[in-house]
Amino acid sequence: MRRFLLGTTGGLSVAFQWLLLLSGAGLGETPDTQQIFKVFLSFLTISCRSLSALPRTRHYKRLTDDIYDSAQALYRCLFAMDLVISAEPGSGLHSYDCWGLVDGPVNLHWNVCLSWAIPAGLLLLSWCWVGKHGWLKALVVWGNVFFPPLVGTAAKILPCFSTQEARHTRILMYEAALGTKCVSSFSDMLGLSRFWLAAGTSLLLLLLGPLLWLALAACDPTKEHWERKDTVAFLVAGYKPNLRFWEVVVLSRKAAIFVVATVLPMSWAPGAHLVYLLGIIVVAELLHVTIQPYASPFLNRLEAQMLGISSACLVLVISLLVEWPFMPYAIYVTSSTLFFGLTVGVYIYFLCLYIRSALDKQPETSKADQAEEGDD
Repeated sequence: MRRFLLGTTGGLSVAFQWLLLLSGAGLGETPDTQQIFKVFLSFLTISCRSLSALPRTRHYKRLTDDIYDSAQALYRCLFAMDLVISAEPGSGLHSYDCWGLVDGPVNLHWNVCLSWAIPAGLLLLSWCWVGKHGWLKALVVWGNVFFPPLVGTAAKILPCFSTQEARHTRILMYEAALGTKCVSSFSDMLGLSRFWLAAGTSLLLLLLGPLLWLALAACDPTKEHWERKDTVAFLVAGYKPNLRFWEVVVLSRKAAIFVVATVLPMSWAPGAHLVYLLGIIVVAELLHVTIQPYASPFLNRLEAQMLGISSACLVLVISLLVEWPFMPYAIYVTSSTLFFGLTVGVYIYFLCLYIRSALDKQPETSKADQAEEGDD
């Protein structure tokens, strides 16, 4: 039953990822809708990491039991949330937790192959959907959605450890990736096949992600063909002229989140995992507030608010995770409610913001179409 539920949730996650690709590929209308989409992706990445830590907090089991006793319908909603946590959007697997699709030791070959097969299949499907004129923008949007989790997949090849659950305890056991032995020096690692596999996939991701984005951001949109001009606009729209490359910085931040999720998996070091994520978000907040990369004050405020709420959510989860001997259950419930309220509220806010931005542009688009028809 559990395997069926995980498979169903994985399928929903794949469908969700394809919807992100199709939505991103169609965001050529206004700079606001493009930036709202990309800021939402950033919040989605960090909020999923926060949600994945909740089941490891002290009173989570008691909270779910109380909800089950008070309202069976609410419990089913919380159980559905458990399935979403176990198959996060962006990975389609059992999180970056050194685990396969079912409980037990990791099957690294299957894990790595599936991590690449799903994004590659969705990219081909998107190319078929948008046609030859939109392939470049589909590739850029694909990188925006899948580059961070694939960086985490590449980092997963290098660590020599995994975790195993035994009677509700976590045991660190050293297991060589791809059947090789763990090494203690970089020179020894050069002789391992997994090192060159990780290096090759990292180079490929570097070419399809930051280097491609930097090359497109350096292009002059006034001299480009309209197809490439639309792709360049997706990357640089809304940014100041001297900060057209800033989207690469945002992409690197999201990739760093997945590297932390791989090197410090939630099942082994949840506290360190969340603290490092909080450090990444705080540094990103300081850089954003200092540099103000957007030309629009509204977009600068939106990004700053997203990073601030992400930090608040991480702090709340860390406070729930810490084994405070004096934390009453009522405080745990209050903090959990605040965390869920913030997360769900931001999701609804982004949805309403995107719909309003998309509707605001409709009259201008209609007038432009009528003007073109009049010229004809």
